Amino acid sequence: QTLKCLPEQAEVLNQNSLDFLKQAQNQPHFDLVFLDPPFHFNLAEQAIALLAQNNWLRPQALVYVETEKGKNPNVPENWMVLKQKDSGQVSYRLYQVENTVA
Repeated sequence: QTLKCLPEQAEVLNQNSLDFLKQAQNQPHFDLVFLDPPFHFNLAEQAIALLAQNNWLRPQALVYVETEKGKNPNVPENWMVLKQKDSGQVSYRLYQVENTVA
């Protein structure tokens, strides 16, 4: 299946996502991020840290994170939980990145 979008609207990269997120950004890029890494490897926390440290997220960005049940990932202080739920072996959380005061 295709995404049914124009080539200038999307870019597909085939690389390690953590390596990609290690690239510091001059301007934030993302309004929405979906994180659903394999469990028990601390990958969600690594991705969260890189998103925040390397200026990937625009103000008010939404970040959806799935982790193993009972795992409450460390997130930056300016990430507010909008929704959270546990189902089976999975915890779901939706964060919103709040503006920080410079």
